[in-house]
Amino acid sequence: MFEPPDLFARRSTPRNADLILTWTSASAFFQEVQNATRSRGWLGAGQRGEAPEAKLNGDVQLAKVLEPVYFAFCAALRELLINPVDENGDPLV
Repeated sequence: MFEPPDLFARRSTPRNADLILTWTSASAFFQEVQNATRSRGWLGAGQRGEAPEAKLNGDVQLAKVLEPVYFAFCAALRELLINPVDENGDPLV
């Protein structure tokens, strides 16, 4: 007898992230958010002889998937920091 799969069954969550992106400090993170552009490159810190402020751990092949998401996140957070209002125009701070 065929039993259909339980669509509401909880899936086990992975215990380890596939890719982890960390910064040396919160100020380094916000500086990267302010300066992140595609022309500057993926995690542009360290390109001019500086020590890299961010570290990528895990499956680096996934960085190709993460890169457009990262730039979209940085653009959205940058806009929110400039204009901190919600979708109704109410101030967040």
